[in-house]
Amino acid sequence: EGGGGEGESVAVAADEKKTKDLQQVEAKAREQAKHGAAEKLTEEEIQEMKNNMDGAIEDLFFRAIVSIENLPLPAADFYTDHMLKRLKKHQKVEFKKSSYKKLGNLIKHMEREEVIAVKQRKDGPIIIGINRDHPTVEEYEEIAANENLKGDTKKRNKQKKKRQPGRSLEVRTLYQPGHKLKELVFLPKGVMTQKLIKMTDARKALWTYVKENDLETSDHKGVNINGPLHDALMNKGDNRRSVSKRDLAQLLSQKMTPYHYIMVDDDDDDDISRYKRGGAQQIVISQGSRQGNKSVTIVEGLEAWEVEPKEIAGIIRRKYACSTTTQPYTIKNKEYKMMVAQGDLKSEVKECLCRHYGVPGQYVTISSKTTKAPKKTKKTGGGSGRGRAKVAALMP
Repeated sequence: EGGGGEGESVAVAADEKKTKDLQQVEAKAREQAKHGAAEKLTEEEIQEMKNNMDGAIEDLFFRAIVSIENLPLPAADFYTDHMLKRLKKHQKVEFKKSSYKKLGNLIKHMEREEVIAVKQRKDGPIIIGINRDHPTVEEYEEIAANENLKGDTKKRNKQKKKRQPGRSLEVRTLYQPGHKLKELVFLPKGVMTQKLIKMTDARKALWTYVKENDLETSDHKGVNINGPLHDALMNKGDNRRSVSKRDLAQLLSQKMTPYHYIMVDDDDDDDISRYKRGGAQQIVISQGSRQGNKSVTIVEGLEAWEVEPKEIAGIIRRKYACSTTTQPYTIKNKEYKMMVAQGDLKSEVKECLCRHYGVPGQYVTISSKTTKAPKKTKKTGGGSGRGRAKVAALMP
């Protein structure tokens, strides 16, 4: 324990020194600009500033990437919902002061380094895979595990103090492995103490199996597939004798069924029975049109996040002085309620869901498609006769 404490102290001291050095360089630049000094920063000072900022950005990236369980994830959401949340007090991230210049270049760099797999789309890059066997990723996973073991209670108390107005939500995801995979890899290692398992524990157990059975290729970039591993991970007709480590991780993911649990506020009861099969449902915000050129905003999937449609309808109505309704709809023989608001309020509704209700941004989708209008309407809350007439005008 003493050795671990010394290591942490050294790491903290190194971080403090980097921050102090960067602050000194920036202070000098500000002082020179203030007094109109002709002397410019030296190349060494500029490079030092860039290196420090590069290091800070990379540290945030790896601290965030090891926490990701659900993919795919837009790079922009990864930055705002995961990287920025790991900023230390008074710490700033400025891409312009780094060699990366912008987030896209950081994502490309990490893809070239085989840390992540990325797919390019019109609205920006999307992270579709994480190489958990990358040395730096493994190192940060170890750091994260140690921090969780040492500071779970402390972390929860800190979150209570810093909580923004509204609710706090956390999506927890566990996985159920296929039967053959469970029998081959997890049960012999004592990993499966319950029905479900963390993906990080599953990857570690699989990699232990690979090493113990000497299945790593001679160039250390791939894994040889033996008979039992083929039966546990691969489909019939897939006769590959070896795969890359990244492909092995993807094969593992395909054989793991996700289960999710949405923890609200301080409810820390992590009982397995509370997990529901599948990933957390998306809240979908779309736009519809009424009577030609009148727009309405339609929101579906609220109940899965314990958001009462009538309640958010009231909030939106009061805040944006618009008419709102709730309307039933059915999916797989189950009845739910959508919220409909007058006008194009897609971004405003998403902001309300994220800030007031605590729904993580990556679970709120703004659809570009036009949603079919419900046929009937139901008024929520009070209002004048004129207001009710406006609500009626939303629907055919």
